[in-house]
Amino acid sequence: MMRKAIFLFSLVLVVLGCSENSKPSKNTVYYFDIDSLLQKQHELLLTSEAKINKHAFVDGDTSTTTYLPDSANWKDELAFFKKMNINKPVLKDVYNTSVVDDTQSNLKIKQFIPEGEDTDDLEVQYLKLYYLEDLNGLKKIEAHYKEDNPIYKSSRYFTMYFDDITGKTALKKFVVKGGQKMILKDSVVFEVSGEVVLP
Repeated sequence: MMRKAIFLFSLVLVVLGCSENSKPSKNTVYYFDIDSLLQKQHELLLTSEAKINKHAFVDGDTSTTTYLPDSANWKDELAFFKKMNINKPVLKDVYNTSVVDDTQSNLKIKQFIPEGEDTDDLEVQYLKLYYLEDLNGLKKIEAHYKEDNPIYKSSRYFTMYFDDITGKTALKKFVVKGGQKMILKDSVVFEVSGEVVLP
């Protein structure tokens, strides 16, 4: 069972980690600084000694594990979400920014949606921030990320849930789901979720 869990989570790392090429945002904020948020979460989760309950589903196989991440582990867990980063000079003025009411709750949604021609070629199809009153009350982030190249096609939906812990915005759950098709190989469908458990 342990070997199966290790294999599944290793496979998920390969699927999610393909073509990791996110770069730091160099402190200039065009839209929203995902890198800064992830760095703060890394520090907060590490110092609070939070555990993580992680579930993986890959093509019908499932696995669950609970562990206490160290600094390197948290860096790996959060690295996937750097793909949501649109705070790059090359993407300046590509995304339209708007704020709307969430029809399912009392939250506001600050959304970044590409406009103009050739938007289908963009990796991040949208980024949405759900918050209460202002972004200091961030509750959820959603993004759709896709890649399409001669080697493989991939589509992933990212969701991060946050809560207020002693006045700080802290990650409480994340979900990554999607699929990938590599050349000359079968499609892979996956879903990974993690729940943060504070001591």
